[in-house]
Amino acid sequence: MQDEFHISNMHAAEDQEQIRALLENVKQSESIIDGEALTPEDMTVNLLKHQRLGLHWLLQVENSAKKGGLLADDMGLGKTIQAIALMLANRSEESKCKTNLIVAPVSVLRVWKGELETKVKKRAKFTTFIFGGSGNGKVKHWRDLARYDAVLVSYQTLANEFKKHWPKKLDGEQNQLPAVPHIQALNRLKTSNEYYSPFFCNDSTFYRILLDEGQNIKNKNTRASKACCTINGMYRWVLSGTPIQNSMDELYSLIRFLRIPPYHKEQRFKLDIGRFFQRNKQYQYDNEDRKNALRKVRVLLNAIMLRRSKADKIDGKPLLELPPKIVEIDESRLKGEELKFYTALESKNQALAKKLLNNSTRGSYSSVLTLLLRLRQACCHSELVVMGEKKAEGTKVANGKSFEDDWLRLYYKITHMSGEAQAQVITSMNSMTCFWCMEQLEPEAMSVLTGCGHLICDTCIEPFIEESSMLPQAKKTKGGAFAIPCKDCQRLTNEKDIVSHKLYDQVINQGFTEEDLHAEYLSEMEKQKIQQKNVYVPNFESLEPSTKIEQCIQVIQRVFDESATEKIIIFSQFTTFFEILEHFLKNKLNFPYLKYIGSMNAQRRSDVINEFYRDPEKRILLISMKAGNSGLTLTCANHVVIVDPFWNPYVEEQAQDRCYRISQTKKVQVHKLFIKDSVEDRISELQKRKKEMVDSAMDPGKIKEVNSLGRRELGFLFGLNAL
Repeated sequence: MQDEFHISNMHAAEDQEQIRALLENVKQSESIIDGEALTPEDMTVNLLKHQRLGLHWLLQVENSAKKGGLLADDMGLGKTIQAIALMLANRSEESKCKTNLIVAPVSVLRVWKGELETKVKKRAKFTTFIFGGSGNGKVKHWRDLARYDAVLVSYQTLANEFKKHWPKKLDGEQNQLPAVPHIQALNRLKTSNEYYSPFFCNDSTFYRILLDEGQNIKNKNTRASKACCTINGMYRWVLSGTPIQNSMDELYSLIRFLRIPPYHKEQRFKLDIGRFFQRNKQYQYDNEDRKNALRKVRVLLNAIMLRRSKADKIDGKPLLELPPKIVEIDESRLKGEELKFYTALESKNQALAKKLLNNSTRGSYSSVLTLLLRLRQACCHSELVVMGEKKAEGTKVANGKSFEDDWLRLYYKITHMSGEAQAQVITSMNSMTCFWCMEQLEPEAMSVLTGCGHLICDTCIEPFIEESSMLPQAKKTKGGAFAIPCKDCQRLTNEKDIVSHKLYDQVINQGFTEEDLHAEYLSEMEKQKIQQKNVYVPNFESLEPSTKIEQCIQVIQRVFDESATEKIIIFSQFTTFFEILEHFLKNKLNFPYLKYIGSMNAQRRSDVINEFYRDPEKRILLISMKAGNSGLTLTCANHVVIVDPFWNPYVEEQAQDRCYRISQTKKVQVHKLFIKDSVEDRISELQKRKKEMVDSAMDPGKIKEVNSLGRRELGFLFGLNAL
């Protein structure tokens, strides 16, 4: 019998042999973990015991058939230093193939370079090079990269190199890459006058490829994911404290990069694992199916992953002798006018949501998200809802003032968007994050890049155009406007062809005709005349503190009363919440503070962090959850306030670990502010479910249990034999 994946129930002979080899690796991994490596002589610091154990495992894996894997230690245990130790302990003896490629988020590249400069002795002559970036460090040929011991590049820059290297004959990008992309075959389709990236030439083979914050390739369809999977290297490693965050499909992207057969083939992964975690109307899988799939995931992870938590012990002692971390959930309930406002909003939104969810049109999804967003904002402060709605009403005429030259032109631009770009709009709606500032999007104040389908805040359009038009890949069009690259995927969009999401929704989801569009245009022009007279500005002086504002102030006051030096980090998803909190900090309490949000440029962000460390008077740092949940070390603070719960619990954990890591000397207190009997209850339940799914797959105890299974039992689990 055939199923939707078109693979028969009998395993292909090749797959069978590869699964058998994988199961042999599982049994071998029992002995690999035991043992301890010495700190490499060329390091300026001594490794901690758990790091020496980790180095031993890394070296043993490189000495096995796997040639790589997943280092998934808890945040703050030193994955970077273990990777540096590996680069020194197993250094290439072949001068033509000696280069380590480190791919990382832009914000982490300088951290890596600094770590390599300070942790490696000068006598080692370990040379490093950052490709791309503000320093414009680029080379044209593989031989120029191959001179360095380590090349550092961002996911964004590597994705752009992949796009520029792609053969023109293929006219765009393939939807599917083969499980193991063949660079030579790809290059045979290119002509001699096309651009050849030094990363993707026929002889481009790195000694070792390391993906830091490897969850950045979790979406198999992004150009960054495809670029990483295409690069050739002798050894392949993923470093990530949170390799799976939302779904089991994210694991496939990592397996594809690591080239672990047979599960680097998507059909095989879906057949054995992926399909059991998806909602499929055609096939109903029960709990037993999912349990068996989870067992397979644990077997797979046992073969390729090392994961330790801060709480793990060696010789009866924790891996890290960190001070305790105490998480307090500060629960409260809305009352008085605040409760009345929330109850009325929830009642109205429930009726609207029911109507929208019964409506099968695609545009209804964004409207439901808006209703949820308003409820979450109401838990923080009712004024956030008012500000959001007024902002939506008073947004500028994003589609222009001329019907013929603007509205109609954009109408046709939208109707001619590629299927891939339209699919990207749907994908972007799922994350609801602006690709430019990484902040939460508001559906009424966001726009679509017609060239690729990524979403951007309306307020970010101007800085995006300004900065992107200066990039080398930007092109000037005949009309004088620039076709500018998307920060996320590098595809070009004419700056004049960025359209409001509202117009996109009307054209694609609501099926507007030209007549409908003209009626909407006339209505919009009339509205603008009225709104220009009434720009909304909150009256901060008459503003009362909300329950969450009071909770924040109580935490700050308590910390300041008990200590004259301790510092506080306050995380929220809503920068508008910070606007209100700032008013009370500055005008009512006279507390100095700093702010770190996504719309700041890299230099300003760096200055804020430096000031937070240096200035003893600046004891409060307001950070937007998206901008500051990873890549920062903030151990000068030991209090963390999570103002509003995030859909993804691991993002919250990453935020907490900005200060709970190596070099923290004080007890860390996490204050999670929570409104009972509200939408936050449901968010908490969603967090719990996501965490259960991921933890059940990643649980080290359950993974270790795999070692107690015999070969026959393991073979039975994968359908290779009877018990």
